[in-house]
This record gives sequence, C-alpha cells and structure tokens, in this order.
Amino acid sequence: MQVWSNPQAVQDYKDLLDGNAPEDTIDQPSVIIGRGKLGTALASMGMGEDVVLGRGEAIPDSLPCSSGKGEDGEPAMLQNFPIYVCVPEEEVAAVIDSCPDDKKDDLVFMSSGCLEPLLKSRGMCRGEQTQATLYFSVDKVGGRAVDAMTVIGTDGRGEPKLAGETAVCGKWKGAFAMRLQQSPFGLHCSTEYYLEWRRVMFEKLIFDCAVNLVGALHKFPTVGYVVQYHAEELVDMLFELKNTLRSTLAVSLMNGYPERLIAYGDQVGDRQTTRMDARTFKWYNEFFYDISNTALKAKFGDPCPMHTEYLNYGKDKGIFTF
Repeated sequence: MQVWSNPQAVQDYKDLLDGNAPEDTIDQPSVIIGRGKLGTALASMGMGEDVVLGRGEAIPDSLPCSSGKGEDGEPAMLQNFPIYVCVPEEEVAAVIDSCPDDKKDDLVFMSSGCLEPLLKSRGMCRGEQTQATLYFSVDKVGGRAVDAMTVIGTDGRGEPKLAGETAVCGKWKGAFAMRLQQSPFGLHCSTEYYLEWRRVMFEKLIFDCAVNLVGALHKFPTVGYVVQYHAEELVDMLFELKNTLRSTLAVSLMNGYPERLIAYGDQVGDRQTTRMDARTFKWYNEFFYDISNTALKAKFGDPCPMHTEYLNYGKDKGIFTF
C-alpha cells in the first residue's frame, strides 16, 4: 500500500521549530464578493474600508488605506489584500474564473460545503490558499453573527476543550481570524496549517452530511432534535463517514470528534432545520456518494453502506426529489 507524504508539511514544521514561520497577516481593507448574509456580516466586522462587490463585478488592482499616506498626501494604495468569497458554492467557480491570475492566491474561500474537488481541479488546494470552516451563522442580511463554539470540559493539561470553533488556514489566516475575534459578535477562530485545517473541514462535513440525511428520513426536524432523539443513529453514520475518510483519503480526524460534533449540534439546537435538497446533496453528501460508487464500480465493497442505503431509500420513497 502506498502512503502519500507531503514534504511541505515537514518543512512547515521545521520552520516553526526554527522560528522561521511566516508572520501572521492582520486585518486590513479587503475585497468582499457577495452582498448576502455572510458578505454583509463580514463587512460589518471590518474597519469600514472594504470594497463590497456584487456578483460579476471586477476585482480592483489596489485598495486605498486611510492609515497610510502616499507622497502626494493621498491615502496609500494597497496592492495585496484578502478577497473574501461570500457567494453560494455553485457560484465559486465563476468567481475563480473572473479573478485575475495574480490575485487568485488572495481568494479566501468560506463555503460550508465541500469545495475540495472544485479547488483541486483548479490547482488551488494548497497550504497557501486561505480556506475557512465556519461554525457561526447569520440568519438574515444585516443580522448578527451567532457563534456555535462551546466548551465541553478540560483536557489533561487543564486547558478547555472546544467544540464548534471556526478555523482558517493559508496566506490570510491571521487577517481573517483577527477580523472575527475583534468583531462585536464575540466570534472565535483558530489559525491552522493546511493539513490540520483539512481535518476540521472534514469533521464538519461529516456532521452536515449525517445530520441532514438522518433528519431527512425523520421528516426534517431541527438539528437539535436529531442530536437529542436520534443520537445513536447519527453517531453510527459519523463513525462510518470518518472511517471512509481514513481508508480512502488517509485523513484521520482528531480523537473526540463524536463528542465535539454532538456538542456542536446541541449548541445549534432549533436554530437550524435539517435539509436534503439538490444543492445540499451536491455540495455535501455527493462527496461520499461518489466514493461509494467508485468503489462499487471497481468491485470493492461500499466504504459507507449506511450513507448509501439512506440516500437510496430517500430516493425510492420520494423523500428526495433530486
């Protein structure tokens, strides 16, 4: 069996030990693409100097910054800045295509679904690309961002164990985390290296896949209801999807993932209803459904049979219309 090894991860660790890790970026004037709930909330957390673009509007080459002055006394112009992509998953490809090549590494992806296949196809799944897994929600345009982070006890060193903490990696991770942490909403955000962040991303993905699918077969209750009354069923599917990640992608989640995810579901409670429509399937469950189909076509066993069975049952019974 071949084991994939990433030499960049080893180099990043050596740089950290040697004190040569790159300095964190800080919050600054930025471009925000999308005027919906997330884009509006992110702009409200800034310093009032962001450029907020609608879909299809051109990304500027530079941004004015009032904290610095040029030789002519005018505001200094920033050539490097984060570009926060706050559009639905199905519009991300268009944003990438319209972005100038020299700005693509400044794109900050924050979609809740699994963008990894799309970003891999564009050569953008790498440590330098900024990606965030969001554990906060905004219920309406102009509404407050509500953090789902919760403390679930202490570890062996007496440090708090956290569940539902937003995480970010990549070039602009420091700027993004700083914006959230200094916001009036009291949001939390950890900064991670890419491989560690990827674990966080997949941990949330398996929860979203499992809770929505289990909920769909129980008449679409709230997330909190599924966690409270169908916890055993939910944990069984989480375990299966976690094992699928390990056996197919060599991704291992951190110990304690069921406890964290159940605590996160409790924290979300009745604020969110489970759903399983065409969009949810495409950007969440299709990732694992494709893994199953690939394995079955190759005459291997289905690595996540419970997940496949639930999806097929929902289609056969007309619960899913996609």
